[in-house]
Amino acid sequence: MDKYIINQNAQSTGEHEVHKEIICPTLPLPENRVLIGYFSSCRDATMSARSQWPNATIDGCENCIPTCHTR
Repeated sequence: MDKYIINQNAQSTGEHEVHKEIICPTLPLPENRVLIGYFSSCRDATMSARSQWPNATIDGCENCIPTCHTR
């Protein structure tokens, strides 16, 4: 299982990005990271982020989890 985090700051386009912490070259600064949890897939991680942040637009990082990047 991999550790996933979300950037508490939205991108300029409005979404909060989910990252796989161990492999992402574009992680947010440590003070802007919020732990989502440990998951076996980016799909599960982004679904969890959406349930934890129901009023936010959530997207996967195109660098570390491109299969969950939708924007």
